[in-house]
Amino acid sequence: MLHGKLCVYNENYQGMNIKRLLLPLVFWIIAIVVAALLSLNILPINNDLRTMIMAGIVIFGALFHIITLFLAQKAKSAPQMSISNSVFDAIEEGIVIVNADGIVSVTNPAALSILKLTHEEIINQDYRKVIPFFNESGDSLYIGTGNDPYQEVLKTNQSQQLKNLQLYKGEETVYINASFSPFIGANGKVTGVFTLLQDITEEQALEKMKLDFVAMAAHELRTPMTSIRGYLEILINETQDTAKPEHIKLLQHAMLSADRLVNLMNNLLSVSQIERHKLQPNLTPTDIVDLLKTSIQNFKPEAEEKGLMIELVEQKTSTPQVLVDKKLIPQIVDNLIANAISYTTKGSVVVGAAYQPGSKTVVVSVKDTGQGIPVEALPHMFQKFYRVSSLLEQGSKGTGLGLYIAKKLIELHNGRIWVESAEGKGTTFYFSLPIAE
Repeated sequence: MLHGKLCVYNENYQGMNIKRLLLPLVFWIIAIVVAALLSLNILPINNDLRTMIMAGIVIFGALFHIITLFLAQKAKSAPQMSISNSVFDAIEEGIVIVNADGIVSVTNPAALSILKLTHEEIINQDYRKVIPFFNESGDSLYIGTGNDPYQEVLKTNQSQQLKNLQLYKGEETVYINASFSPFIGANGKVTGVFTLLQDITEEQALEKMKLDFVAMAAHELRTPMTSIRGYLEILINETQDTAKPEHIKLLQHAMLSADRLVNLMNNLLSVSQIERHKLQPNLTPTDIVDLLKTSIQNFKPEAEEKGLMIELVEQKTSTPQVLVDKKLIPQIVDNLIANAISYTTKGSVVVGAAYQPGSKTVVVSVKDTGQGIPVEALPHMFQKFYRVSSLLEQGSKGTGLGLYIAKKLIELHNGRIWVESAEGKGTTFYFSLPIAE
């Protein structure tokens, strides 16, 4: 896709400059020849007529010069565009050029195909009517969002790239990735917006099929795995006193494997719900400190088993309530604490909550004294299925989905999540949540 500012060069512009130079040059050559003939008395005319002709040449020359300058300035200020039709039509992406008044002035066959419009239906029409983009939430880009990409580009002269835009054509939905760039005329000024459209409808359909399959498979597998886990738990409890220690150990390993599979199924279902926009948080005013205390209490036995101290550090002033889903936030906190315990061999795990008056948010932190994360891995920590290729992996059986899910859930709460780490010194994960006002 094209990015940045587009400057269109007019192949006739150079010829126009030459014409503007040649015409006055030819005129003054003729004028000089006539003046020379008059001064040498070669032409059989009297002095009065000769004077009138000379004055006429001067006056006409001045007028001609003024008209030439006016036409040159007008040609310079008009938007210049000349693109080879064969090249323009061969571009696979759709191209739409909207002028500064919001009127569609140029398009190509690919754009007509994507937008499902004819040339007559789009040219000289207001872009809001013929390209009614909607975002992933189903809201119009032009009404109430304050983020009209055309107006933003004209105002800032900066390009914008928007993904997964939607156009509704009857019962069909067209999915589009769009790039909006300043359109610069031959005068060097922005005269409109250049829009590059990429139809991703087929990719979206394939992605939906993949997500549907994952959701179906995870749902169907979770039920038998829950049953297997239940049977194993009963077997362990019933044979605790009679079975050999090595047999109990095998059953416990089987239980851990079942737990991991159930956790994987739950994570896959969560990813499917998030990416299909089926997961909507039920936001209510909540005491975040109470949620943190509950999570810490749940992980205390696991931390003590590894010889780790786990504690909650509260600020001296009271922490205001936050606007969150009481079921989703514990999932995030539990994941961060579980990771901290998993990657820490000695020391502590400290959970904190601090009110930030300036941003009207509460920042939750989970700090450990573990091995830390390599610098090159930090930018990728919240990517789906990403796992650190280092000693951190040893003993870890994660799926690489936990932090991805945490990031998506935090974004559903209008918050953000980030990480700070130094190898050998430990890691701190932070996430912010808006306060309930």
